[in-house]
Amino acid sequence: MESIKEAQTFLSSQFYMKDMGELRYFIGIEVDKPKEGIFISQEKYVMDLFTEYGLQGCKPLKLPMDSHVSLTPEAGDPLPHPKPYQKLVGKLIYLTITRPDIAFIVHVLSKFMHSPTSAHLQAAKRLLRYLSSFPDQGILLANTYVVTLTAYGDNDWAGCPSTRRSTSGFCILLGQSTISWKSKRQFVVSRSSAEAEYRSMAITVDRPSDYCHCRAPVSRLTAWTHENPTRKFIACKYYERETEIKRCKYLIEECNRDGGERKLD
Repeated sequence: MESIKEAQTFLSSQFYMKDMGELRYFIGIEVDKPKEGIFISQEKYVMDLFTEYGLQGCKPLKLPMDSHVSLTPEAGDPLPHPKPYQKLVGKLIYLTITRPDIAFIVHVLSKFMHSPTSAHLQAAKRLLRYLSSFPDQGILLANTYVVTLTAYGDNDWAGCPSTRRSTSGFCILLGQSTISWKSKRQFVVSRSSAEAEYRSMAITVDRPSDYCHCRAPVSRLTAWTHENPTRKFIACKYYERETEIKRCKYLIEECNRDGGERKLD
């Protein structure tokens, strides 16, 4: 409490401030303090979305997206006015502040902001129906003394139907608390699932290094991915895999030098 008061005193000397008491709600984010730690959620924000889009009392869904539907730029009919779609996806992006479970589908929906179609809008509204199953879900920042930094990562090899690029995803935990997560499409097409795994692992283990410089002591840094023989092999045979990716790079450069053609002996 002493540190908080010192910070308040300093900030008050620099800016006009008003102490409004203990934080409970701030720009759409609800803050609760159970005995386990600090719980942040956006339940009211979600309920406002239901009201705005007329989905009160809708049938809840257990999954955020339909795995049998491929969202491509050509799917569905073009929307005459893209603004409503852009507005909805923008609101969903803000919701990912406390909802890592929707990060992937929001990443997919955000790729069609320029020219959305009816299929994209339908997928966005389906996501709202999923949110109705767990409107109060959020993140618990646990008050434990465990400060082990753990990273989990995965990818969907050639998952993008338009480009066949893979999408990497990761989440980082400090102790039992989720502190960072991201879903991002890889920059290049991976020629094998092993290459996609390699790139995903590189993205996953790179982010925790940013948190090693924080003031809180970190007892152990662990980079862990799902038990998979390919990932274990790549992790243990880093240089062999690096050579393979460089080989692909030189192969493409040679093809470009030959005018886009490669002669086979």
